Amino acid sequence: MVYAKKLPTPEAVLATIKPGCLYCAHHISRKFSIPSSDIAALLASMVSKGLLSRVKPNGRRNSYYCQPGSEPSFEKHTIDETMAQPRTYAVLTGEIAGYGAEMERYRALAMMTRAR
Repeated sequence: MVYAKKLPTPEAVLATIKPGCLYCAHHISRKFSIPSSDIAALLASMVSKGLLSRVKPNGRRNSYYCQPGSEPSFEKHTIDETMAQPRTYAVLTGEIAGYGAEMERYRALAMMTRAR
């Protein structure tokens, strides 16, 4: 026998929502262990009654819900433009000594035997 879960009351939904936090229908439905399609109608009726606010941050497709008056701001961040710093390291164009010279000799030997 399959038992259908009852929809939560608007008061129960409001009790789980913290001020200043955004929740999608999926998150709210997971808290009550019911499908998100079942709770979508309840959330829409709560928005129409003014119990919840529907927010779409930065033009996203999904709707998020929060308590009215506690919507977070989604201002676009400005990027500080800075010019590239001048190069502060030396570009060495000369003979390589030490480990680098040894690796160069191995590379030259490998290229010489490869040509045959």
